[in-house]
Amino acid sequence: RCHGRHEQRHHLTYEALAAEAKKIAGQSKKMTLNASDIDTAAKLVFSKDLALQAMNFAHKALDKYNSSKES
Repeated sequence: RCHGRHEQRHHLTYEALAAEAKKIAGQSKKMTLNASDIDTAAKLVFSKDLALQAMNFAHKALDKYNSSKES
């Protein structure tokens, strides 16, 4: 039961992050999100420390993904 609430909280956090990133992209009339939009949204949605951790994790994941595509 507790596990479900934890998943729900994560889902709501991701929803808030995605909604903020969508607003940021929309303000510049872009059809797609980029890393900068996500970074800015993280800074607005999360506390400073959590935003930095989230951005660091996301950039590492993106680097790993891009290097796997090159192989």
